[in-house]
Amino acid sequence: MAIRRRGENHPGLVLKPGGPIHGALALSRGGGLIAIGDMHGTIGVYRTDTGRPTFVERQGEQGKARGMLGATFSPDASTLATISRDGVVRVWDLVSQERLASWRGFGGQTVEVGTRGVQVLVLDSHGQPRLLNLAQKEAIPLNPAPMACTHARFVMGESAILCMGTDGLALIDATNGQCTASFLVQGGAGLLGMVLSEDRTEAAVLTERGLPAGLLQ
Repeated sequence: MAIRRRGENHPGLVLKPGGPIHGALALSRGGGLIAIGDMHGTIGVYRTDTGRPTFVERQGEQGKARGMLGATFSPDASTLATISRDGVVRVWDLVSQERLASWRGFGGQTVEVGTRGVQVLVLDSHGQPRLLNLAQKEAIPLNPAPMACTHARFVMGESAILCMGTDGLALIDATNGQCTASFLVQGGAGLLGMVLSEDRTEAAVLTERGLPAGLLQ
């Protein structure tokens, strides 16, 4: 992992995790910290100015069953959450460096902590969105999306959840769990990934044909 900092012509910081990386990367708001999870199950948080680790939970070769697929910071960077290959969502308090919670039976490639640091957005093993409440240590049910999903993100000020699977997109009201809109792709143009605008009111997706499939607003 190479980081080019402001004022550098070439990456001046190189971080070497314990194994290959498969999407488990996250920057804190402002870019001061980076979280890196590798496929050997190690998760680490590093300062982007010095590369110094501030938190590491190392598994090594014996941890391949929990290879990290996704990672995210809370907005204030006090909490870190991950989703791993073994279907476990793990949440750490980065101040006390203690694990807050672990939940089994999840999947997908994304995990996200809400702005208040209380709710965690994940996908279950069937590709359906779930909200986990850190304070109450329980899952909040949502109505299913019309397709299995691989990614889920908070949008529109966290009032809604945008889910993406290879077959399309679904917009779910986060207050009542209802699916309010969906977009299914035609002609076998499976979706590979999505990006959000800075204010999270627009989303663009990439298809297997390499072209944007559309823009939800």
